[in-house]
Amino acid sequence: MRLIHTPVLFLLALSTVVNAQNTRGATASSYLKRGSDWLAKGEYDKAIADFNLAIASAPNAASGYQNRAIARLRNGDVDGALADFDRVVSLTPRSAEAWFSRGVVRKDKGDIDDALADLNQAVGLNPRFTEALLIRAELKFSRQDYDGVIRDNTRAIQLSPRDVRGWSNRGAARHAKGDLDGAITDYNRAIEIDPRTAESWFNRATAWRDKGDLNRAASDYDRAIALRPDWASAYAQRGLVRLRQGRESEAQRDFDKCLALDNALKDSLEQEIRKVRRRTGAER
Repeated sequence: MRLIHTPVLFLLALSTVVNAQNTRGATASSYLKRGSDWLAKGEYDKAIADFNLAIASAPNAASGYQNRAIARLRNGDVDGALADFDRVVSLTPRSAEAWFSRGVVRKDKGDIDDALADLNQAVGLNPRFTEALLIRAELKFSRQDYDGVIRDNTRAIQLSPRDVRGWSNRGAARHAKGDLDGAITDYNRAIEIDPRTAESWFNRATAWRDKGDLNRAASDYDRAIALRPDWASAYAQRGLVRLRQGRESEAQRDFDKCLALDNALKDSLEQEIRKVRRRTGAER
């Protein structure tokens, strides 16, 4: 199964507001505004320079650190971004968004335990924080806490029923628990909401395959590949289904395409091919 992920850079919001009760506050706001303009143009070093000036003018305003963190992140300085988010959390400990922002950066860095702790804080402060629920569910999936994934995605679905991620990712957790019918029901809904999401077609194809419905599986892999023609794993999985169907030449074309896109899959693909050949040979 493949979860639908949201890149961290799309999750963090800039702030251009500092409480301008004095001249220094007004100056900080002007630096934030100019820095945000530089950031929008991709001029990260210039943006960071202006955010530095904003922080110097208003060192206890979280907005300067928050914006500099985003600029540092886009400039590839993850550790610097985390240091800034540490400061944002210390300045605004009752802000769910502050904990969330640090959590998603920690997630992106692979620090799963601390990311979970931050997202727990975010959800605790704002139980209706859909994005935090969805991302916490992703982290729980990596820990194989499938019941936790189902709970978080179910709550996210209640809050945002048109968000395809909740349906597709809950389906993946149900699939992992062996509830194939429940998984397919969730994948169906995800596809109804957004038929352009390749992961939903891929996941439903895998569920059909695991139920033994190879024709439906192949058809859904077709749709996933049409949406993401550079997805090596989709070609591999469709090839394995076609091999089970006795469509040898078509399967081989899929395997060739898979390896052309990602040769690192060669060993694992060859192992899966051998498994299918042993299985189909035994069935015959």
